[in-house]
Amino acid sequence: MYSKRHNLPSEQDGTGDLDRRESALNARVAQFENIVRKTKLSTAERLESIASDEARLAAKWDEIQEALDALAAREEDVRRREERVEEQLAKLSEREETFRRNSETFQARSDQILRQIGQQREELRDLIRNISK
Repeated sequence: MYSKRHNLPSEQDGTGDLDRRESALNARVAQFENIVRKTKLSTAERLESIASDEARLAAKWDEIQEALDALAAREEDVRRREERVEEQLAKLSEREETFRRNSETFQARSDQILRQIGQQREELRDLIRNISK
């Protein structure tokens, strides 16, 4: 074990110790490399998952945007229809008012003509009575 000459451990013992240390160091390096490899794989899987989620969310966002655009178009269509209905109601109201005025005018003229006819009939009766006497 110890060389007799220098009272130091023998070279074989020193080489064996160095070999064990080197072997332990190599094992630790291998463990570290394994951890690094696993971390890289895990990170790559996570990045892939994130990219997949991002693509899914982007597609969902596009669907939502399309739905919003469709709703906006429908809203605009409904607004235009409401305007047309309001225009038609205004026209109908105007026609109704015109019809009402015409009816009132017709009724007033009819009443006037009927009064005139009544008066003329009375005048004719009076004339006929006066002629018969």
